[in-house]
Amino acid sequence: MTSGGEGDNEAVSAMHFPDLIAEMHDHAGQTVEHDVDAGAARLNAWIGKRSKRSAGGEPSPPPDSEKFAVFYQRMIIRIRTHLVRLGAPPELAQDLAQEAVMEAYVRWSTLKNPHRWVVRQAVSQFRAHQKALREATSPSPSAAPEPRRPRRVTCGSLVAEIRFDQDVTVCTLTGELDMLASPRLRDELLSLVDAGRKYIVLEVSAVRFFDSTGLGVLLLVRRRLQDKGGAIALAGAQPLLIRLLTLLNLLRELPAYPSLATATSAVLEAAAVHSTSDTDKERR
Repeated sequence: MTSGGEGDNEAVSAMHFPDLIAEMHDHAGQTVEHDVDAGAARLNAWIGKRSKRSAGGEPSPPPDSEKFAVFYQRMIIRIRTHLVRLGAPPELAQDLAQEAVMEAYVRWSTLKNPHRWVVRQAVSQFRAHQKALREATSPSPSAAPEPRRPRRVTCGSLVAEIRFDQDVTVCTLTGELDMLASPRLRDELLSLVDAGRKYIVLEVSAVRFFDSTGLGVLLLVRRRLQDKGGAIALAGAQPLLIRLLTLLNLLRELPAYPSLATATSAVLEAAAVHSTSDTDKERR
């Protein structure tokens, strides 16, 4: 996410790019089932241009849409099957496969063998996820259990400061949430969810840049939390981010609040509602 008029115009103009995912599903004879997936996909062409521009060069021409649609359809199935055989849950395998294929779209002109690259990329991300999960769930060597201590994690150009406040995990982000920082942040947040941290607040007031890969990470974490009865909220979101979420119709999935206090209260309220629901089910 950038500040100023130029970044604002680029974020809005992203809505006018061809919806690459929808186009690929059309070629494959499928339909897009959820507005969230289609909305996040609208930004992929835009982030391709932004990533090349930030590297100091002109954006490279994308692959032919029909050829890439065939590549997308074949590789998604192949990678997902391979990751499931390696032990990945089907949902995680699908997410990692889509991320790898879409990153290949961004890097297309630099890849000598895209088929081999996407498989290696997806497997590498799955291994990183497994490692982060093991580190998060491994027992402490100390004799007595201690409260989790705050920690600082560097994710490329992004710094995440994580602290634990009873049931709520507060993650303060500083820097740029781009395609380089997103994989590490994704693994960190998913490891928290898998370790039982079901209520997460992301403090994003100091995030200077926010692209579609970062948005995809938040949607993935939100879906995983929802499956476990949890919730996520954004605190201190800048007006440009709120406008982007509004354009993509994602404020329901990623609710944004002006302050950390209001976001924490909203998440705790969701926790109370979920606890009451569980109690009613037990009584029945």
